[in-house]
Amino acid sequence: MSFAVTAIVGGGAIAAGVSLGTAAAIGIGAAAAYNMNEQQKKANQLQEQAQNQAVKQAQQQATAVENQAQVEAANRVKNTKTANAADVLSRQQGIAGGAGAGTMLTGPQGIDMSSLALSKNTLLGM
Repeated sequence: MSFAVTAIVGGGAIAAGVSLGTAAAIGIGAAAAYNMNEQQKKANQLQEQAQNQAVKQAQQQATAVENQAQVEAANRVKNTKTANAADVLSRQQGIAGGAGAGTMLTGPQGIDMSSLALSKNTLLGM
């Protein structure tokens, strides 16, 4: 196509009285402009493809992060520990052995339950 442009421009230049060298320079300039235009189009296409690829990759990463967050949330729910109040209470009662459990003050035998009775045979509790 650059040859056709040169021929047309060159023919018009000769008819107008412009030198053949000037007409050739104009033709070469037009061909160079055409090539630069084509290169610019190609560069724009490559840039658009790269941008589309970057957007696609960003969307994939966002999806991966979202999926990871969902997995972590599910794991937190699955691995939560709850207190078993009944088990704790029964262990404490087993350790205590009832009211007469031993402490550092009473020793291992605990407290004599008959000494805790406040009422006696009298009306005043003595």
